[in-house]
Amino acid sequence: MKTTKHENKESIIDTLTAAQRFIFAPVAFQALAAMLDLGIIEFLDKKPATESEIISSLKLDEYTVRTLLQSGLMNNIIQENENYYNLTKFGKLFLYNDMTIANFNYIKDVCYLGASELTESFKTHQPKGLHRFIGNYPTIYPALTKLPKQMQQSWYKFDHFYSDNCFEEVFSVITQKYKSIYDIGGNTGKFESLCLKKDKNIDITMLDLKANIDAISCNSKLKNCKFRPINVLDKNPDYPEIKNSAVLMSQFLDCFSKEDILKILTDLRMKMDKNSSLYILEPFTDLQKFEGAEYSLVHTSLYFTCMANGVSKIYSCGEMEELIKKAGFTICNQYQNIGSYDYTLMECKNTRTEQWFQIKEQAAGKKRLQLTWFLYKIFGEKILYVISFIVAFFTFLFAPKIREYSKKYLNITQNQTGIKPNLLNQFKHIHAYADSLADKLLVYSGNYRKSNITLEDNNNIKNQLSEDLEKGNGIFFICNHIGNIEIIQAFFTDSKVKPNFNVNIFMSNKQSQIFNQFLQTIKYNFPFNIFYVEDIGLNTGIELKENLNNGDMVFIAGDRLAQDNDKKYIEAELFSHKIYLPEGTFKLAKLMDVPTYFISAVKIDNRYKIVLERQNSLAETELVSAYTKFMEKVIKYNPLQFFHFYDFFG
Repeated sequence: MKTTKHENKESIIDTLTAAQRFIFAPVAFQALAAMLDLGIIEFLDKKPATESEIISSLKLDEYTVRTLLQSGLMNNIIQENENYYNLTKFGKLFLYNDMTIANFNYIKDVCYLGASELTESFKTHQPKGLHRFIGNYPTIYPALTKLPKQMQQSWYKFDHFYSDNCFEEVFSVITQKYKSIYDIGGNTGKFESLCLKKDKNIDITMLDLKANIDAISCNSKLKNCKFRPINVLDKNPDYPEIKNSAVLMSQFLDCFSKEDILKILTDLRMKMDKNSSLYILEPFTDLQKFEGAEYSLVHTSLYFTCMANGVSKIYSCGEMEELIKKAGFTICNQYQNIGSYDYTLMECKNTRTEQWFQIKEQAAGKKRLQLTWFLYKIFGEKILYVISFIVAFFTFLFAPKIREYSKKYLNITQNQTGIKPNLLNQFKHIHAYADSLADKLLVYSGNYRKSNITLEDNNNIKNQLSEDLEKGNGIFFICNHIGNIEIIQAFFTDSKVKPNFNVNIFMSNKQSQIFNQFLQTIKYNFPFNIFYVEDIGLNTGIELKENLNNGDMVFIAGDRLAQDNDKKYIEAELFSHKIYLPEGTFKLAKLMDVPTYFISAVKIDNRYKIVLERQNSLAETELVSAYTKFMEKVIKYNPLQFFHFYDFFG
């Protein structure tokens, strides 16, 4: 069927009309606000009235009334019949529909002026509307208690209008499983009030910014609520240890960028045990039944851009699922249509097991090391291996997680190594690690027999190493936790390899404290500088490069993520299983532009073999691939020397 010229013209006119309505919508919005403020809407709701009756009753002039009535007619807020004006159904929404009133006042009082700064907000990722009209706050949240009264009221009414409607159902879902709840971003404490009203014995803690807690903690309805000030964006936020509890984030994560959400969830996961659950309540844009709801949520994102923080939005369900999984959670339940406005409640479990820095030390620590050293000085070398057996035995009996991680590793490598993941081999694995601690003490004492150390001299590697050292440009060693890296110290103190050198070692802050305290106790003297892996940055690189130019050596592990940089990783494969390696190690190796070696010291039949591989100008991804192949080779020499007693393959 052909489109006629007349129909085509009508289509164009309709499109142009729609465009003009869109263009003039901001002033039409403010005209409605004026009609409400001046009492015209409320007056016409009582009975139809003429223009003159409105003027005389409300004491307004003809210009004001006539101009606003014209706007109201054009926007279907009012209608006219024989010179009498009355409200339409659409107009009545602004008096009687709670959702419409909350949304209208929120846009008028909170967003309208700030929206003029949207372009700059997008350019800078800062809430420029907030900066221009409220103050130079990084986000709106610390400013909430200082906002003008009308703006503050409209903000809170909008913020609570939707999520408050969900709290009864959320309470019911959570308390079927938990009697202890942590509410992060509790705001005015309405959820806490409801919980305490329904169950006065419930254990509930609200976590929020200190300013907000100070403002509401005196509320008598919250006298049995616990409070914990926290800034979730701090480098090390002060989360409690969460055990067998529920954590609620109600319309909280949409206040942050994707990068911040990932940080928040990852930090939180590290404090949650596997018996706890995270509940995330959000109005996802792609799970709305009605077009109006989706439209409202999409445009609420613009408030976050210009007023709240410059970087967040109302997310889709798919976007949130991706972030949840990336942070190490699994969504085990998803409750739809929570409340009256299509909210979704996601129940998430911590599925990623601890990183190495989250596992409590079983055999190390300053006091244990000092006691072992004291016994060694009295009874000699044999006592160290007696102690190592005792430590291994009790660790095997009373550290089920370590057995679990050992079993998983042995199961993954069984086809390549032939070692079965049975209990005997799990014990041997743990015992091998305890034995390595005894060997470390002998190295520190200077009494480890160097005749027990050999160098695998494939491809004339020893001469190559000597030549590199003699050039005086320094060497970058990437080591690992297979075998005993301290044995390398005994190897390098051999003057045939390199006399009078300085060593730069990268360690975690926690490791370094224990290490230094112990070495001071035993008066150990070795020329090394310690760098913290948590603090790798530009200054570290400059200092390191200077040291290397002076002929120093650098040792850094390539197989463990740093505690404060555990989200900066490279995915790799070890024995066809995904692992995560620290991005910084391999970037640093390339930046230093000096000879790079992989190095390991693995124990075979009570003797240590130093394994070295020189890497020649590989790209970063190639360097990572070569490193994992090196690890596989070393593991096959003695699979029980793999000392990662956490979920390395998690």
